[in-house]
Amino acid sequence: ETATRSTWLAYGSYCWTGTPTGPAACVDMIPPQTRPGLPLIRVPRGAKVRIHLGFAARSPTLTIGGRRVRPTVDRSRRVITWRAASGGIVNVDVRGAGGGTSYVARLRLA
Repeated sequence: ETATRSTWLAYGSYCWTGTPTGPAACVDMIPPQTRPGLPLIRVPRGAKVRIHLGFAARSPTLTIGGRRVRPTVDRSRRVITWRAASGGIVNVDVRGAGGGTSYVARLRLA
């Protein structure tokens, strides 16, 4: 989500279980750099970008163009926020009570 637009991110790889003792569903996606149809997010340099999660995430990791970015994390609202300083493939890795997942998109600076 930006100040002017909201879009869904694409799913990346994940491994998730519904219960602590239940079977896990795990999927490995092809690398995002080779995936067609990734969502494209265009923002001006320095714009605030927010990712809303549907679960309480632990230890979120954000990379853009392969470089780690330190986001602000509001765990009570389940929101990850950062200022766009560079473009590239956005990869958000998050862990929750039932496992872990990643979300991906392409970020271009306008």
